[in-house]
Amino acid sequence: MKAILFVLAGSCSYGILSTIVKISYSKGFGVENVIGSQMLIGAVLLWVLNLFCKRNRLTWKQKMKLIAVGCFTFSTSVLYYNALKTIPASIAIVLLFQFTWMGILLESIFAKKRPSARYVVSALFLLGGTVLAGALIEGKGLQLDPKGIVLGLLAALSFALFIFSSGKVEVSVPPIQRSAYMSIGAVVLTFIALQPTFVFNGDLGEGLWLWGSMLGLFGACLPPLLFALGMPKVDPGIGSILGAAELPTAVICSGIFLHESISPLQWTGLILIFVGIAYPQFKGITKTKIRQQM
Repeated sequence: MKAILFVLAGSCSYGILSTIVKISYSKGFGVENVIGSQMLIGAVLLWVLNLFCKRNRLTWKQKMKLIAVGCFTFSTSVLYYNALKTIPASIAIVLLFQFTWMGILLESIFAKKRPSARYVVSALFLLGGTVLAGALIEGKGLQLDPKGIVLGLLAALSFALFIFSSGKVEVSVPPIQRSAYMSIGAVVLTFIALQPTFVFNGDLGEGLWLWGSMLGLFGACLPPLLFALGMPKVDPGIGSILGAAELPTAVICSGIFLHESISPLQWTGLILIFVGIAYPQFKGITKTKIRQQM
């Protein structure tokens, strides 16, 4: 149960990001500096924590594996934040949310087995809730930039790969140490690919430090750490389903802070998503009780 709560909390942390990013854009900060400040501040937070926690002696091979996993954090952020430049936050999160069924598919491919019935039922609830929560039936999602749609779906694939690999790569390494090494991959790729100028152009003093700190905490520090704590102890398919908590968090935050309207149909979609998240857990608990009684 603790592992499930860790993954759930990590997903909710990611759900907050779209609102913070939209606000930082409105303050005049570009995507390169927004992502750069997030990755750098998040990495600093993780390495400071790592100084005070248990650490294992790692080989270069182990370090490189973890750094490679961290690259998915960078790719997800770049793709998702660029999507947010052209489409509404509530629609962008719906596209990112497609990582749920992508994650279940990845697990099926690598495990070479069909997904269980409870995963399929859960995915149907989640997809139905996605359509409603994204206001696609109401027509709000029809006039969208095709580039934004493609970027959102690619972000979903990148996020699915991150969640999947978080539960597979070097799971014996202490969570904070794992997350700290993952952050290296994200930071290195950020500075190579985007060359953020915030370090010397004065943006930090103009307010970027605040938004970068919030993004670093909720986007680069807490989620990798919480996934490192929880994902090795839960089934990857369950992990992808729990990640669906990101969508309700994002829609609710966009309604509260960005004043994006949330219709009754969208609320219905959010309820369906919560049902889809809870169903596999309830089904698994029921089966366990039946076996114990027998």
